[in-house]
Amino acid sequence: MMGRLDKPIVASLAVFVGGCIGGTLRELCNVLLPSTHFPWGTFVVNLVGAFALGVLLELKTTARFLRPWLLTALTTGTIGAFTTFSTWILDILRLSQSSPSICFVAVVSSLALSLAANVTGRLIVRGHLLRRKPTEKASI
Repeated sequence: MMGRLDKPIVASLAVFVGGCIGGTLRELCNVLLPSTHFPWGTFVVNLVGAFALGVLLELKTTARFLRPWLLTALTTGTIGAFTTFSTWILDILRLSQSSPSICFVAVVSSLALSLAANVTGRLIVRGHLLRRKPTEKASI
């Protein structure tokens, strides 16, 4: 049985490991999708992160394999380090100075598509879980 301090230590280590993975993946996206006139790297990581967060939060209520420390590692750690609101704001401020029309498209598309990605992730998981037979165990 875990002591009182064990749970916060495990959660902190989970966030640390997840953050290392998420930060590395984010840098990889920035290298593969360099910003020219539009911040593609930030745009893509935020869409992917929103989708992944939707999937994970939907799985949280149904998947037995998703332990609390793993959920913390994946959500707060990996997705938290992978996505970034502060970089998005900086990109938007830069775009507002150089191209207000592209800035408007970036703001509207980022918000709308991130919301749609999150909802889509959740619906995909729900659809998968609704299709399985009552006697089957969830295997995702």
